[in-house]
Amino acid sequence: MSEVLLAIETSGRWTGVAVAEGSRVMAARQVETRNSHNEMLPGLVAEAMSKAGKDFCDLGLIGVSIGPGSFTALRIGLLYAAGIAFAHCMKIVTVMTLDVLNACLNVEDGIRLPLVDAYKGEVFTALYK
Repeated sequence: MSEVLLAIETSGRWTGVAVAEGSRVMAARQVETRNSHNEMLPGLVAEAMSKAGKDFCDLGLIGVSIGPGSFTALRIGLLYAAGIAFAHCMKIVTVMTLDVLNACLNVEDGIRLPLVDAYKGEVFTALYK
């Protein structure tokens, strides 16, 4: 199986994609889309794939965010990933946004509490140790 991964993030105001091979990010694109994830995602994926010099047939896996976040935006990312995966017989790995934020925190011991704006004065959060 190929080690080339396409990552898709649509949980919030931004739409982001990245193409990585092993632990090396080959290309990444992100743009603030607010409510236009469906309009921007295909172009961002095409740009990242082109910059990485890869085609969908080169992919071994697709990683896609499953939230928490905007239901509609998450559904757009998941359906786009599912379409690519179905067409090219590959697997999808789902990733929780808060798990990624937690992994990025530079704290070795103790309790961590990543937050994502849920709008209307609320947040999405999870407690990690």
